[in-house]
Amino acid sequence: MANVNIDMIGRNWEDTIAVIGKPYSSLGALVDSVALAHPELRLATVDDQWPADGFFFRSDHFNFARKGIPAVFFFNGVHADYHRPSDEVAKIKFEKASRIARLIYEVTLAIADADDRPTWDPEARRRIVDGEQ
Repeated sequence: MANVNIDMIGRNWEDTIAVIGKPYSSLGALVDSVALAHPELRLATVDDQWPADGFFFRSDHFNFARKGIPAVFFFNGVHADYHRPSDEVAKIKFEKASRIARLIYEVTLAIADADDRPTWDPEARRRIVDGEQ
């Protein structure tokens, strides 16, 4: 069981997607291996580029993570139009978003087809699930 969260994937970088939460569980290695297995998608996956903003701890997947379900968050970051009327559909890079959607499909398929469930990094589990500092 896993949670795969997706938000704001159609803007910013051309060939890169941030996958927030990669170091916290075996999902990170799975995402990277799937991306490498699909070079036709022309996507690099990077870790959280905004750790000070705490996106992992404030998005939809976090309540699942707190209950012990490993999670990753596909996100391209905020932009000047974030939560503003100027955030118009014409600014979305649909070709890029479709490649990211295909990567997410392949990742979720790999999760579903795996013999084992995703596992937490022990330190991340203590901090996120068990609430230890």
